[in-house]
Amino acid sequence: MATSAINFVKKGFGIGGEGVIFDAACASSMAAFDAAIKKLKNYESDYVISGGIESNLGSETFVLFSKVGALSKGVCLPFDKKTDGLSQGEGAVIFILQRLEDALRDKNKIYGVIKAIGGSSDGKKSSLFSPSLEGQILAYERAYSGLDKDSVDYIECHGTGTKIGDSMEIKSLNGFFKNNINEKIPIGSVKSLIGHIKGAAGAAGILKCVLMMKNKTIIPSKYIKQSICDKSDVVFINKKSISLDHEYKKPLRFGVSSFGFGNINYHLVIDEYDDNLEIKKTYEKQSAINDAIVVIGDGSASCDKINYELLKTKFMISQETAFVSDKVQLTALMAVFNAFKNSNIEIDYLDKKNVSVISAFSLDLDTALDFSNRIKCFEFFDALDFLDKKSLDIILNFKNKFPEVNEDTGPGILNNVIAGRICHTFDFNGKNFNIDSDFNSFPAALSVAVKELKENGGIIVLIFGDEKLSKNKMRIERKNVSCLLLSTLLLAKEKKYPIQKIVKKIKYYD
Repeated sequence: MATSAINFVKKGFGIGGEGVIFDAACASSMAAFDAAIKKLKNYESDYVISGGIESNLGSETFVLFSKVGALSKGVCLPFDKKTDGLSQGEGAVIFILQRLEDALRDKNKIYGVIKAIGGSSDGKKSSLFSPSLEGQILAYERAYSGLDKDSVDYIECHGTGTKIGDSMEIKSLNGFFKNNINEKIPIGSVKSLIGHIKGAAGAAGILKCVLMMKNKTIIPSKYIKQSICDKSDVVFINKKSISLDHEYKKPLRFGVSSFGFGNINYHLVIDEYDDNLEIKKTYEKQSAINDAIVVIGDGSASCDKINYELLKTKFMISQETAFVSDKVQLTALMAVFNAFKNSNIEIDYLDKKNVSVISAFSLDLDTALDFSNRIKCFEFFDALDFLDKKSLDIILNFKNKFPEVNEDTGPGILNNVIAGRICHTFDFNGKNFNIDSDFNSFPAALSVAVKELKENGGIIVLIFGDEKLSKNKMRIERKNVSCLLLSTLLLAKEKKYPIQKIVKKIKYYD
């Protein structure tokens, strides 16, 4: 189990609190930060350890990025016209988060003050695995709501080095900061230094910003030969260091972006800590929305009874795509459809910008295992030409039992794509991610959903499966997928949604 890493940390340091893995693809560490901040705001924890870890440089990842046209033949050159894709890296970036007033009381060193974080899903604005201008701008809007966006001194971009990703990010920054009254904003990407460390990418970007604040310097992107930025753009890439000396305005404010497969977008705003800043109590001991959380709908679907005709007619998913997609993803769509249908809630009349999707599944999707088997054993088929034809035919026939690697079977192996596919299919623009806490995944996800609703309101679509370990093979069996529709009591009464249950206590299992 992937969560064994968290269990080792908890055991090694004697930590008794919750421990979960957030999967939002390359935005995973940002999703984890978002939830960590909410736990601190709600006074459920005094310290939270959060960040990202990436150590997967297996052959599968290289083949996956190559098949979708995202892998560089050389090195990653974010925002350079000659870039031809991303370069993979690995690493871990971990932070300890604490409420500001508590850090001052404890006399802890403060590296930066997180002002806000905003997240969004692209919905139907693009394909499931392509970036969206509207989705990225929506994440910026949510992050800078209540903040002065003209005060931003630097933006650490997602900047992977893919042509479509880099160009779309420049467009979204121009679109959001177009009326910036100050000078142009310098931008950069840590991926030019360490490669793309996927799930830890956002945390790496935050670390880079913290270090630049500490050293009062915006480091240069010296590798740039021909920037894709135009003179009319509101952002630029600095090829020389920019000094942030004592005459520079205080406190410094940096933005950090992190986007992921499944069309999830996050943007975080971090300020330099100023010793002269007047400190007031950071949070009240109650959520912004002091209201009960209720279940307004539920539905389920069987993984063994997928209605391919409905998928085709209602969700426009071709049989060709459906047959090679993971059954859990398809079953989840049916469960969501049934939940809204059973509750007589019209999806088309929802405020879709405020509908988020959280899935609760352990790792180990069948498609991921099939994908791995095909890659690890058979992508090097051409190198086996020393074998006789009969042996080669046996290997080839076995290889062809697994679907070929493409945009459906590749990114679709990620757990967070369960939630991402739902947002894309139903055009929801809230956040989407998966939570893995072994067989505590559902209560952990429910706990996160409650905090999300108490702070931001709206509706959360919570997806989970009846998971158990197979007795015959090392796989997790899933027969059914269930869906709960959650909202605040106030919203349910206002919209006259059916109130089925009130969420009162969330139980975890040892």
